[in-house]
Amino acid sequence: MVEILLAVHDSDDDVAELKSLFDELVVDDELRALRKEIARTPRAGTLGAEEIIRIVIDAPEFWGAVTTCVVAWLRMRRPQLRLKLSRPDGLHAEIVAIGGEAVNEAQVLEAIDIVRGENTKSDGRGANAELQGRRATAELEGRPANAEPEGKNAAS
Repeated sequence: MVEILLAVHDSDDDVAELKSLFDELVVDDELRALRKEIARTPRAGTLGAEEIIRIVIDAPEFWGAVTTCVVAWLRMRRPQLRLKLSRPDGLHAEIVAIGGEAVNEAQVLEAIDIVRGENTKSDGRGANAELQGRRATAELEGRPANAEPEGKNAAS
């Protein structure tokens, strides 16, 4: 069983954007069986003003449906935003969507795989990563979970 937390940052209205993503996930026909496993909850350490979406999946076949739904939602976003996918232990990947249309399925699937622990670096601990969608160019910046952030290498 894998638990992934989704959060939205750096948009004009993070709470509204997160609600929009939540609504898309719970109405998706392919994710119907997961409705009880998709929940909006207050982020740990807050008083409920910041929310996250918590998804718990134990069947791998649902990850494709989650990926497709997230890609479709990101493509409809016009302002810039960051979608952070994380695990409770802090391992995370972020997708930076600038105008949405440049985000593709491979980027979202890669972010999900990183958080699931399926896409690990040579140290075997996984990596925190940032994926940027910019005019069909994407570059992954991977770091061990305890490493300091480095400069961005994404092409523009």
